[in-house]
Amino acid sequence: MNQAGRIPFGLIYGGIAIAALVFSRIVPLSGLFPPCSFKSLFGFPCPACGSGRTLGELSAGHFFEAFMMNPLFSLVIIGATIAFFLNGVTITAGISRPFVRFDSKFATKLKITSIVLFSLNWIFLIVIKR
Repeated sequence: MNQAGRIPFGLIYGGIAIAALVFSRIVPLSGLFPPCSFKSLFGFPCPACGSGRTLGELSAGHFFEAFMMNPLFSLVIIGATIAFFLNGVTITAGISRPFVRFDSKFATKLKITSIVLFSLNWIFLIVIKR
């Protein structure tokens, strides 16, 4: 635990990512989800199109295929998994982790970068006709 008993961010979201990867490895996701309503309605993919297939590819160890399904989602899942293990190691080993606080200027840049990455990912999905 860190900072007055709070659970580290990496353990929460990394745990969710690992659970999703394990679930997608055990249960075939190909027929589990209905067709994308957004794509059916508008004719082009939603920003999350390919996420289920991406989980399946990642859980099988097919990183390139997963990246081509949905690049941003692939990187988020891989990053969350790495964060889970790093947080687990630091907690288990008793290593203190620095507490990071962003100033408002950096937080604004981070938000803008997130929006740009999200938009580029969506454009990629539209261009490759996911």
